[in-house]
Amino acid sequence: MKKSLLALAGIVSAIALFAVPAFAATAGQIEGGDIYRVRNVSNNGEFTDPTSGTCGNTFQFKVRIHNPGPDPLTSVSVKATLPTTAATSHSSQVTVTATNANPKTTTDTAGVRLDKAAQLTYIKGSTELLDANGSKLSTLGDTILTSGVTIDTVGVSTQQKRFVQFSVKSDCPEPPKPPVKEITVCDLASKKIITIKESEFDDKKHSKRLDDCKEVVKKIKVCELSTKKIIEINEKDFNDKQHSKRLADCAEKPAPGEITVCDVTTGEVITIKEDAFDESKHSKDTEVAACTEETPVETPAELPKTGANGALVALGLSALTTGIAYAVTGRKTLLG
Repeated sequence: MKKSLLALAGIVSAIALFAVPAFAATAGQIEGGDIYRVRNVSNNGEFTDPTSGTCGNTFQFKVRIHNPGPDPLTSVSVKATLPTTAATSHSSQVTVTATNANPKTTTDTAGVRLDKAAQLTYIKGSTELLDANGSKLSTLGDTILTSGVTIDTVGVSTQQKRFVQFSVKSDCPEPPKPPVKEITVCDLASKKIITIKESEFDDKKHSKRLDDCKEVVKKIKVCELSTKKIIEINEKDFNDKQHSKRLADCAEKPAPGEITVCDVTTGEVITIKEDAFDESKHSKDTEVAACTEETPVETPAELPKTGANGALVALGLSALTTGIAYAVTGRKTLLG
């Protein structure tokens, strides 16, 4: 009997020896499986895996953290990944860890499918901690995609279940805009050549003929009063204190037997011998267009010539008039 008791005591001791490490190893657990899902917030969709959407939609990722026991989980942290390139299909992986979990880490993935290539961008301030009923407990930091967020302890009971969620937006890159076509035009108001967008062209304000902006320089012949020479200047440079449009003002006073004329073949006002006058080459009107390039100006009637020849002609006319008067008087006397 004593031997039997001793044997039984040995068996119990052996069981206790092996059982101690087993009890020491017990800890909490992080439930695995389908714990990570996503929904399209813009369409008021349900949490699924995967979900679908398009450019500009907002999506919300959510991970369930459940501890079947037997011990509470401590220092629980959650970290997720998010693709950084534009694509039509995106997969995010979540990792849940706890210092006393067995195993320490659990992972799962959730995906988003888009009809157009887009980039998922994290929305700042969107990471939240929820209770077992989905009610918000607190707002977590914006580090879930970098160093992760910590939610401390998760107990064993069902009511100690926790959720962590965050939101992203799908940003589609804008298609490249066609280059703006520019054209060079004449600005009719300022007479300057400018460059504008082709869409801004207004034929009432602009001209595609750049020559319309070239300054038209009109030249005129004038008498330079200081030198008494006929010169050609730009019309805009005319100064009535320095110039005269009467080219005759530059002609030398003719000597007896000479006259001042316009040489229509050269456009110059010259002095010639009176007997050298040629109607096909000369004009006694020095203000004609050929010599002024301006609108002809009326000039006073030419005074009678007073030279020796002129005196003889006047004397002859006087004698002729006197003779006629005498003849008429004599005839009246005879008839009377």
